[in-house]
Amino acid sequence: MGFCCYLQVQIEVVRLLLLLLVFWVPKLAAQITESKPATVTIESFGYPNFGKGYDFGDFSVRYSLTNDVEAIVRAMHQKTPLFEVFQTQLLLGTRLTEKLSGVGGLLTEWNFSPDQNSRYLLDLAGHPVRHEALLGLEYEAAPSIMINANYSYLLNKPTFAPLGFKNTEARGRFSLGSKFKL
Repeated sequence: MGFCCYLQVQIEVVRLLLLLLVFWVPKLAAQITESKPATVTIESFGYPNFGKGYDFGDFSVRYSLTNDVEAIVRAMHQKTPLFEVFQTQLLLGTRLTEKLSGVGGLLTEWNFSPDQNSRYLLDLAGHPVRHEALLGLEYEAAPSIMINANYSYLLNKPTFAPLGFKNTEARGRFSLGSKFKL
């Protein structure tokens, strides 16, 4: 039973990668011949302390592969008196219009919550790391405001539910978010 579930997850990952290849590789291959100097952008690097055990930090590093395609690495650490989560994302992004971009890749999340016996956060029979395939859109509403919509598909059986959810067995989640620069 365990091997079959593992094999099914691997098949889903291969399907997602093939989908990404079908849509992005032709565009990437056509643009590689264009000469553009590679750029690296570091965004959202901060670690404010909100006091009383509330901490948040994140960063985003973008490396341009072509005029419209970039590799993106993101990480986020969030800590409160109730939970502590660390998340990384390895993404490939492509500009669809002047202000709209598509992203896709792998999201990995670790739960370091102090309450390791909460039936709402943990499934003790699962894996300690949460792996998800992520597809999304990012819209630049203003020069300092980014709005995003993402769908994440669960690739394994983790020990914990994502923030805001109580079901560790939910196969997918849709999220809306925004970022702004000061």
